[in-house]
Amino acid sequence: CELFFLKFPWVSAGSALPPNWLTPIIGVYGCSFLIFTASAFLTVKGTRWAGSGLVVLLIGICIFRPPPVMPGGLGTIKIAVVQGEELSFDEYVNLTRKTLNQAPVLIAWPEYALPYDVRKKEPRQLDELRDLAKANDAIFVIGTKTTMGEGDREWWNTALTIGGNGVLGEHHKNRPVHFFNDGIAGTSADPVRTPIGLIGTEVCFDCDYESITRELVRKGAELIVIPTFDAEEWGEIQHRQHSVFFQFRAAENGRWLICSASSGSSKIVDPHGNIHESLPFARTDAFTGKIVLVTGRTIYNRI
Repeated sequence: CELFFLKFPWVSAGSALPPNWLTPIIGVYGCSFLIFTASAFLTVKGTRWAGSGLVVLLIGICIFRPPPVMPGGLGTIKIAVVQGEELSFDEYVNLTRKTLNQAPVLIAWPEYALPYDVRKKEPRQLDELRDLAKANDAIFVIGTKTTMGEGDREWWNTALTIGGNGVLGEHHKNRPVHFFNDGIAGTSADPVRTPIGLIGTEVCFDCDYESITRELVRKGAELIVIPTFDAEEWGEIQHRQHSVFFQFRAAENGRWLICSASSGSSKIVDPHGNIHESLPFARTDAFTGKIVLVTGRTIYNRI
């Protein structure tokens, strides 16, 4: 899943299980190992008792899952998530304005919300986002592009973090989607320092892999924000399958995770992998929720 040259993690057996008590200890791949071990033990007469025990364990962790983590008290912050596919800049802004009465301090837009290098092609839009952030004491994480040449493929798929004083940082997609013109692969993953804390940003397919989220948290990220694009024409089943990976990454690393998806499912996920707020497939809308910045690290993240 991580080392094969195609690097496609959806075939992992562990992704068939929901986030569970073992996820922050051994991760999705550790759960895959237990599934294969149980299957192997069940085929040999002398070890079927061990295989049966593992099967009972796997069923148990699917039924008795970690409870929701409820945000509250000091450190609680409000966030806003926008969902919409291939909207105009003004339409994304209008959806954002619907949430401003809730005073969010972080606002997330989908991958490719601005499918061009906004800093070079539309600096007026960047200025408007900066002014909107400043007026509302908030920061934006948006999906855009960063060009570095004239060719059709000479660009990075970018998650851009914007505050009241301008650009705070950016992340270039480390895992472009196979067989698509999805930009040149980024080579680093570093948290962005913002007025509310260290924010780890990824782009869509990055979060399907365990290594990028783990690296961001290892470097101090207290929250993960992910702009995502899954085309509506791909259908709801594909969207549901992809959605699960955001829950895994949150549970493996013990972090609140915000996903702003083009056509669904945008969501807020707690450090146990439970979904708190979300929008259904193919709805254009925005919503708000609460999260808490987290600094501790799970066993899986440490080891």
